[in-house]
This record gives sequence, C-alpha cells and structure tokens, in this order.
Amino acid sequence: MKVQFLGAHNCESATTRLASILVDDILALDAGGLSSSLLKEELLAFQKLKGYLPQVLLVHMNPRQEKEIETEVKQLSRELGTPITLAYEGLAVQL
Repeated sequence: MKVQFLGAHNCESATTRLASILVDDILALDAGGLSSSLLKEELLAFQKLKGYLPQVLLVHMNPRQEKEIETEVKQLSRELGTPITLAYEGLAVQL
C-alpha cells in the first residue's frame, strides 16, 4: 500500500492546504484541501503518471460550503473534461 500525504496543515491559505492523504494513487482521505486548486493539481499529476483521469467522488462536505464547492467542482470538471461526482446521503458506490 502506497500512502502519500498531500498536505498536513490545519487551514488553507495561498501556500497551505488541509490534511489530504492519497492511498495507492486512487483514494483521497480527509481531503478538504482537494476541493479546489490541489484537486486539479493532483488529478493532472495522476493523468500524467497513469495516462487517464480516475473517477472522483467528493464526500463529507460542510453544508454551509456545499454550493461554493459545487460551483468549483463543476468548473474543474469542465476544465478537465471528466465527471466529478458530489456525494449525497444514500448514494451507493460500487467498488
């Protein structure tokens, strides 16, 4: 198992991100910092390494920030030309 710490900071700023952990180049855990610029950076790095973009499912969003995150994710999805799914209560995921 490969574990990569993408960020380990307690707040987001221009130079720091929230704690984010990538497991086996597939799963990001506690990935608050992946909802904006770091998500794009990591997806482009993944694509360069693997030759494709992985499926992306964002979960555990703060309801107060959900609309802002949804707007950012829709823009990023358009830029990358790949779907990014926002999780919702009751969503079933087939692994």
